[in-house]
Amino acid sequence: MTEQSKPSGFGPNRRELGVLAAGAVATSVLPIGPAAAQEQLDRSEVLIAEAWPAGSSFRNFNNLNPFAVGNDLRNHAVFVMEPLFYWLNLTGEHLPYLATGHSYNQDFTSVTVTLRQGVTWSDGQPFTADDVVFTFEMLRRNGAGRNDLVWARDVTTSLKEAVKVDAHTVRFDLLMGDPRFVLRLLTAKFTTGIYPMPKHIWEGVEDPAAFQNFDLARGMPVGTGPWRITAALPERIVLDRRDDWWGAKPGVWGTQQGAFYTDLPEVRRVITIPRGDPQQAAQLIAARQVDWIVEAPVPVMKRLLAQHPFITTLTDRDPPWGNVDWWATALFFNHASPAVADLNVRKALLHTVNPRQIIDVFHEGAAEPLYQPYPDFPILRPYIDDLTPLARERGFQQPDARRAAQYMEAAGYRRDARGFWAREGRRWTAEIHGSPALEAIGPIIVEQLRRGGFEASWQKRPDFLQHIFTGRADMVLWGNNGSIFDAEDTMLLYHSKFWRPVGESTPRFHRWRNARFDALTDRVGQLPPNDPGIRALVKEAFTIWMDEVVLVPIAQWYHRIPFSTANWTGWPSTANPYVPPTISAFTSPLVVHGLRKVRG
Repeated sequence: MTEQSKPSGFGPNRRELGVLAAGAVATSVLPIGPAAAQEQLDRSEVLIAEAWPAGSSFRNFNNLNPFAVGNDLRNHAVFVMEPLFYWLNLTGEHLPYLATGHSYNQDFTSVTVTLRQGVTWSDGQPFTADDVVFTFEMLRRNGAGRNDLVWARDVTTSLKEAVKVDAHTVRFDLLMGDPRFVLRLLTAKFTTGIYPMPKHIWEGVEDPAAFQNFDLARGMPVGTGPWRITAALPERIVLDRRDDWWGAKPGVWGTQQGAFYTDLPEVRRVITIPRGDPQQAAQLIAARQVDWIVEAPVPVMKRLLAQHPFITTLTDRDPPWGNVDWWATALFFNHASPAVADLNVRKALLHTVNPRQIIDVFHEGAAEPLYQPYPDFPILRPYIDDLTPLARERGFQQPDARRAAQYMEAAGYRRDARGFWAREGRRWTAEIHGSPALEAIGPIIVEQLRRGGFEASWQKRPDFLQHIFTGRADMVLWGNNGSIFDAEDTMLLYHSKFWRPVGESTPRFHRWRNARFDALTDRVGQLPPNDPGIRALVKEAFTIWMDEVVLVPIAQWYHRIPFSTANWTGWPSTANPYVPPTISAFTSPLVVHGLRKVRG
């Protein structure tokens, strides 16, 4: 541990928080870190929140590189950085932030973005077009070469060149017509979007993939956001408000109004701790030691709301206690794995997994079965309506042991003495890896598969992201984090231009490829969002996808997030849904900015 990150005051670790939960609420919160702010704060001025990733500690506590493969930004970096735009899913609003607007040319091959004037980095340097151009050109070159930065391949396949027009204007010249470029790459939403980096910091970096972007003694990371990190430890990260934040200066927002800008946040300190198990998290928020947790399973949520009137949700005490998320969950196949390379085997697995049982056990029935990869957002329902009947015709959501056995036998397998499927004397085996958010589902699926004769195992490892992204998992329990405002982004999850061989990293970890699907996706990308001509293309593409059994759909995913009003009010609600109330998304700083201190 470096001297700059040793604790010098209050900062309970998870074990200590558990102890505090049984006693009195702490009355002060001191900074932890080098000569940073040395200010004692009352607990009422501090927001304490769980954050990703899960576990007993943050493995990335000292890595603020938003382009490092496997890095999770939600526990620290998203509070330090700011995007050009935000997408607010509950209201469907495209919110200008570091940018003030954009305009495409007639054929969508170029888009000009106007930057907000008066924005400064935390070291006092002005934020300009140079920073934006540098960031995107760095990613473009990397994607065409080493391709070891997150988003690099996405930028390379879309961007011809980023050009500085003047100090506050950037033109993005595209490789082809792309009417979604701004929404897809320049906009922070859920856990996607590219943040501009300061050129004067990054231009001297020899290896951007290895750069940690972290040195508290030198004021790093440098960002434009209203927060600075004053301590970073495996068990907690402390961010203090920057009272010199550019967004609190008169006139910089023009006529824009909102709960999350024009003034400094009332919260003066944010402390994030690693996400623990749901029961422990519930104890912490019930004891008022934590104000905000990642989410709560249905039974835990019911108990919290019944016993603690100061805890609420987006829908208060009424089900579903949250909102549908973009993360439509499924069991993905790694098509590069010999275990599931055979279509007959994938069909057998499709008819062995019982999604409705998962819904009944894990969601207590409070979720809808998934037949295709789109989240149930109103704007996407025409596509869902087209695809659901096709999925039913193909046996999706229909477990059938007899059909599963027929497919395994067609693949050359027979039951061995213990009832497991084997071929040529070798038993079929596979490992399932997945998100910690779904770790309660993993064992259910494993049991279903084993009862069907498949020797599967659920794996938990600290480097699960790297393991999954480099293609070392046979199957992955995950969500479809694609479309939000239009059909194309979910299609792009399955486009082969993002394919990489096993050993190289790609978030498209299914490693499925189909030329016809690619061609249909490319045609959709040439049409404006939700153009009437898109529906037929989507239907044809996902008919191929279903016939290939790319994955086993499970259920729509809900974010059920409890938050405490003991210290803070102004949380998003159905009456005021200014932003999804989740710390699992890049929009979480906007939630914090909308909070108001409890007085009296």
